[in-house]
Amino acid sequence: MTNTNPRKRKETPSNENSDQLPGFEIIGKSYDGKITEEQKNYIGSWIKKHKYESPTKDLLDSWNKQFSVDNSVLVQYLETYKKKIQSENESKENEKKKEDASVKVTEKENESEKGKEKEKEKETKEKQTSNSKSSSLSNSSSNSSSSSGSNSNSNSNSDEENETKKKQKKEAKQQRKQLKIEKKKMKEEQEKEEIKGMLNNGLYVPPWKLKKIQQEINDHQTKEYQRMMWDALNKSINGLINKLNVSNIKYIIVEIFSENLIRGSGIFIRSIMTAQEAAPKFSDIYSSLISVVNTKLPEIGELILSRLINKFLRSFKHNMKQRAIACSRFISHLVNQKVCHELLPLQIITLLIENPTDDSIEVAIQMLKEVGQTLLEIIPKGLSAIEDQLREILNEEQVNFKTQYIIENYFGVRKKSFEGYPSVIPELNLVHEDDQITHELMLDDELDEKLQLNIFKLDENYDENEKKYKTIKAEILGESESSSNSEDYSSGSGDGSESGSGSGSENEYDQVKNENSEQVKIEDRTDTDKTNIRRTIYLTIMSSASFEECGHKLLQLKLRESDEKEIPNMIIQCCSQERTYLKFYGLLGSRFCKLDVKWQLMFDDLFNEEYSKIHRYETNRLRNIAKFYAYLLQTQSIPLTILSRIRLSKEETTASSRIFIKEMFQEMAEFLGIPKLNSMFKDPEIYHQFSGLFPTDDPRNTRFAINFFTSIELGALTNQLRENLDRVSAIEYLKKQAELEKSSSGSSSSSSSSSSSGSGTSSSSSSSSSSSSSSGSDSSSKSDSDSGSSSSSNSNSDSSESSSESAESD
Repeated sequence: MTNTNPRKRKETPSNENSDQLPGFEIIGKSYDGKITEEQKNYIGSWIKKHKYESPTKDLLDSWNKQFSVDNSVLVQYLETYKKKIQSENESKENEKKKEDASVKVTEKENESEKGKEKEKEKETKEKQTSNSKSSSLSNSSSNSSSSSGSNSNSNSNSDEENETKKKQKKEAKQQRKQLKIEKKKMKEEQEKEEIKGMLNNGLYVPPWKLKKIQQEINDHQTKEYQRMMWDALNKSINGLINKLNVSNIKYIIVEIFSENLIRGSGIFIRSIMTAQEAAPKFSDIYSSLISVVNTKLPEIGELILSRLINKFLRSFKHNMKQRAIACSRFISHLVNQKVCHELLPLQIITLLIENPTDDSIEVAIQMLKEVGQTLLEIIPKGLSAIEDQLREILNEEQVNFKTQYIIENYFGVRKKSFEGYPSVIPELNLVHEDDQITHELMLDDELDEKLQLNIFKLDENYDENEKKYKTIKAEILGESESSSNSEDYSSGSGDGSESGSGSGSENEYDQVKNENSEQVKIEDRTDTDKTNIRRTIYLTIMSSASFEECGHKLLQLKLRESDEKEIPNMIIQCCSQERTYLKFYGLLGSRFCKLDVKWQLMFDDLFNEEYSKIHRYETNRLRNIAKFYAYLLQTQSIPLTILSRIRLSKEETTASSRIFIKEMFQEMAEFLGIPKLNSMFKDPEIYHQFSGLFPTDDPRNTRFAINFFTSIELGALTNQLRENLDRVSAIEYLKKQAELEKSSSGSSSSSSSSSSSGSGTSSSSSSSSSSSSSSGSDSSSKSDSDSGSSSSSNSNSDSSESSSESAESD
């Protein structure tokens, strides 16, 4: 047993293992880099010490506890680390081989040079021997013959030298050719070794390089051949799964069974899971394929289920919402195809709802929609228990508004028996009920993902296993091909016969229907449609237990755009008919207003209509409508500018309208408080739109508004009106004083002219002028007092009238 604890280990690994490994950055990013440098050094030293063996499951589990990293991450890390070390060793071996080859070439060149020198020495020796022989012959011959013999010897020597030179040139050419051939062989051997190294390390090899090896590698037991077949199997399975759709699934199934699924089970499951995670909307297609494979190879169905469960638990633990949704949808469609037991989705949904969050509720609702129809048929009690928990979450408001809308949308789908979410469509129902194999895997089970199946391994019994799968394939495809061909033929002939007989009648019916609709256009002028719509809206409102349920039911009515206004109208009418105001209607109206802007506009228009005919309603009905709109205003469901319709004056209001305004403002003040309500009306952006509620055009209207709000104990809202009224009264007083000064100046000018007419009458004129001035002053003072008394009397009369009217309204 090796020491698996990196803290107790005293050995220090080499610096080579501490480098960042290729491919580890991707693993680290997906798991936030939880493997430290010490842990990487420890794993690298373990791999070198055990000569690149794969660790056992117990060792992986111990590392998982020490490093807090999943087994899949450790396995991938070990694979990348092994590949790096093996590639380094192979590169070193290749360099050694290159050096050995260069040394051999130099030795051969030296040997060739030595051989040339030896041949030269032999040639010189032969020349010497020939010369000695020729000299002995010349001594024995006569002097006459000696001269002729010398000439012949010289000619023979020159011929021999030419022949030796030709031989040397030929030999040199042959050696050069041999060296070139040897160099080519060495290069080809090096390229083949490089390609083999690439294949063994799982690297990409171009097709033109593979052709060089495929012709030579004929031994099925070699690692290079099995690696090539593994890569070909991987490419073919990935290509078939990428081409899968509803129309060609029957043909793709036959092609997939023609591949060795027992050897490539890990590749098959990995490619399906990656494709489904990339496109979760095709989960029903992938589950249909797995249901067919599960009937013939059930271990593949069990393995993909175990991997999906573990993947979901990891995503749930690390808060990966999109991955959790993809896994839950895949599991739900496997339940629909009877590959998985129906208790598994109930366990997953209860786990998600146990501690509800926005993301967990969204995942649970998505899974319920996909698997709801199956659960409704098999386990209706379990489904109802989950729905009860969802209702409790809605009532307690543990999640935000968006999640509440998602839950309400689910109940709408549930009400229609999952109309838009069928369990299995007819095109994907490929397995008979008797052939279905269901795996009972639960969340609490210890599941083995068998990740080693994703990795290439040398098979010592390669040929035997291939023969076994050929027999299995013959059994599978011998049945499935004939049945699929017969089904295709029968479906094609049936469709053709039906289309030949039925299409013509349907087209004729459509033509007649279109002609009749063009000729006759019926107009309903009796409003029976509106009365029926109002009846259904009334019954849905009265039969609902909560405002969420009522809003959901009303939205599911699917009315025309011209009839949608009947929903807010009936909400107001039902609210007004109650004995006392119920908050149910206010919550329902605010929910509709926050749902879409069009509902706000409808309630605004209805406010104008209701206020225009408010004098026709009874007091109880007035108060209910006023409190309803007060709730919408205080929750900011509708804008405050709808009050611009109101004109608060004696002429334009009635006792009913004043009661309506009083109830609405008192309700808002009770909920918001007078300071906040006052600040809302004093907003400079919208204050000019309340000129009707707080009039400043006429002092009489301002006095009426002030007296009205003070009588209903909301005088704080009229502070600005009081300031305006004081300003206006001061201006009027100044105007009157200016007029009096003008009149007094005119009387003084007339008195001076009369005094200048004669001195005899000066005393009389002066007396008369004094008397006139005194009388004028008396008259002016009287007029001032009269005007003051009249103004005070007018104000008192207005205040008495407004107070009497407010008393009547109260």
